[in-house]
Amino acid sequence: MQKWRETRNSDLFHSSGWSGVFAVCTRAPVTTQVHELSPEERICPCCGEERKQIGQEESWQIEYFPGHFERIRDVRKKYACAACETNGENPRIETAAKPEAAIEKGLAGPGLLSHIVTSKFNDYLPYYRLEDILRGKGSRSQGHAVGLVRRCG
Repeated sequence: MQKWRETRNSDLFHSSGWSGVFAVCTRAPVTTQVHELSPEERICPCCGEERKQIGQEESWQIEYFPGHFERIRDVRKKYACAACETNGENPRIETAAKPEAAIEKGLAGPGLLSHIVTSKFNDYLPYYRLEDILRGKGSRSQGHAVGLVRRCG
């Protein structure tokens, strides 16, 4: 039983019984996109020194391309000024801009959303059949296509 829990907790995209999360199996390929500040934005406005990288933030998105799913990992780098910190001032921390999402704080990408909406309203597929098709392509969705369409507006 413990081994099953470890596997389940390590799976980032397993819904673990929480409705509203569109779960995709871990076999989907991962594409990493790194977002950094430009060299001009890395200059500290207080002292003029270049800021150093202090960490990063990650976010994930599920994207659907015809025939397969992909997990997109967005890495946003954080920068702070070491000179301001050593002088006793609060360092200004800057994080690279996050790419816009179709649904704020949503896991579904625009390709997945457009596929679901087109299948539902253009191809007249009922939700249960659409989820069967998505499940056959690697999704572990359980009634979440309805919620995604509602959140699209």
